[in-house]
Amino acid sequence: MRFKVNIKVWIAFIFFTPILLNSAIYSLSELKQMPESISRDYYIWRFLNEGKPSKEEALQAYSLAKLKSYKLKKAIKKRLGFLPDKKSAERDPKNFIIYPEVAGKKGRRALRRLYKRILARGQYSDVLKVMADTKPFEALKTVSPKTQCYIFNRCRTKYRKKYFNHPFSKEQLALLVNEKQFNTTIFKIVTTPALKKTKKSYWKPQ
Repeated sequence: MRFKVNIKVWIAFIFFTPILLNSAIYSLSELKQMPESISRDYYIWRFLNEGKPSKEEALQAYSLAKLKSYKLKKAIKKRLGFLPDKKSAERDPKNFIIYPEVAGKKGRRALRRLYKRILARGQYSDVLKVMADTKPFEALKTVSPKTQCYIFNRCRTKYRKKYFNHPFSKEQLALLVNEKQFNTTIFKIVTTPALKKTKKSYWKPQ
């Protein structure tokens, strides 16, 4: 009986493998029209792994998956550089995605040009709003506490030393302490000797 089952599996493998290998890579719009199923998850995986989606398209495709399998997670992480949670997978398409650690590598002029371009397209970016500003620390105060922690934590140490070495105000701290990410912010401040002015926030908030 076991031998017969193995033969059937082998025949099925031989028959279906060429079909799967030669099947088309569907577009995002086509994936959206497919019913939720394991089959669609397979095509989503191919779309991420073999297609050329933008980061926003990749997020949208990943959010469609019925089961976030290991292969799907591996494919989306390879495409984005991180594993998105449910909220990031449902991100506003008008939100231009650029990570603080990536933005920090670019010059100020390049960031300002990029920010102007995305605004002209009707998009927005809190990361660029802060990091393209002539005074990033002051601009940091204009975004939500969650975004403040995100940018502070994700930007590189060199950038943090250069632009964020300033004490937080009392009002700013009152909002930041309620954020889960603020624990990481504290760790980065404490373990970075050059952030002397920022450390003053804890005993002399301005």
